[in-house]
Amino acid sequence: MMKEMSETIGVSRPTLSRYFQDPSAVRPSTSKKIQARLSEVDCTFGYAVMDDCFGHREFTNATIPCANDRMAIGAVRAANKNGGLRIAGHDEPPLSQHMFPVITTVAQDVDSIAGAAIQLLAQGARGGRSTEAVEVFIEAVMKPRESA
Repeated sequence: MMKEMSETIGVSRPTLSRYFQDPSAVRPSTSKKIQARLSEVDCTFGYAVMDDCFGHREFTNATIPCANDRMAIGAVRAANKNGGLRIAGHDEPPLSQHMFPVITTVAQDVDSIAGAAIQLLAQGARGGRSTEAVEVFIEAVMKPRESA
């Protein structure tokens, strides 16, 4: 499955493997490309990819950061099948709290994200903002739980 995933994303399997081990080990443009595709994955995909990796004894002694909690749910299923591993998700949908083990996650501050977006839209509507890109950083909260 890792091979299929790398082909779908348009990167080599070794590049994807390097990304999972250390995202800074690949070019920023490649990292963005991988991140964009990973945001589309679900439980089934997370299970298939991680089951393939664990079956090849890859990442068996690491905490696996997942693009989202849906992927983490699949990864936890694969970890349970292949032995105890540490899994952490990102986005905290309600389902993640009902998994066993409960998924460690990084919770997004949705209210702050929405507020910042509305503020930028209002500035633009009033003509008070330039056309230059704006970066907004909003802290997320790590929620350690049973999976990591």
